[in-house]
Amino acid sequence: MGAWNYSFLDNDPALDIKELWDEMLSHGSKYDHNSVTERCFSRWGEAVEYGDTITNMEILALVVLHLNSNIAPSPKLRQIGIDAINRELVPCQLESWKEPEKRRKVLLDLLIKLGGEAKPPKVPTFFKDNNALQYENANLARIELLKIIGEANGLPWITYMIKKQMADSKTPQIPPFIKTLDRLMNHHIWEKDQKIYFQAITERLRMLTTYLGIWLKMPRKEIEELLNQCEVFRD
Repeated sequence: MGAWNYSFLDNDPALDIKELWDEMLSHGSKYDHNSVTERCFSRWGEAVEYGDTITNMEILALVVLHLNSNIAPSPKLRQIGIDAINRELVPCQLESWKEPEKRRKVLLDLLIKLGGEAKPPKVPTFFKDNNALQYENANLARIELLKIIGEANGLPWITYMIKKQMADSKTPQIPPFIKTLDRLMNHHIWEKDQKIYFQAITERLRMLTTYLGIWLKMPRKEIEELLNQCEVFRD
């Protein structure tokens, strides 16, 4: 991810949303700003409940695109925009910017425009009991997940695939749990340099492997072998 300034359209995630906005609105009466918003909410899924850096930037970009076009954001978009601002106002997020005070100012200015107030972010609630079951049964889960594995063809492609399925109805549908996991895996490291990104992904994959190995009661030797395979970005 690239961010070259502190404003809301000065980063790669924002440009992705602007590209979607421009593309959909260029089709005349076929699509409007509500269509873009619906597409974005489908893209974000449960991530709007906790927000990672990428999701926050995309949400704020969509809010600003509405305001720049003199369109009032929907109540739902307005609220998740306020939530995203409050998540971005926490010290650890502000300090990741080159000019934290300028970033803080633009966030607070937008917060005022949305009629919100600065307060601690909400406690994440993205693992909800009423959304616990994705499939009708475990066997169907296995069948559907194997389709995804087949599409992957051995490549670590999940982030790309989540974007691809938005435009291709034939692409196997990625379950919300995997989308959430993918955003958590990339949380706070999208914006880092390549070396830190690769190290962090490797560490997180190894933590997931350890978790999986313990749950499946795998022998220590097998878990060690899997841990060795987590160096996925080796030359």
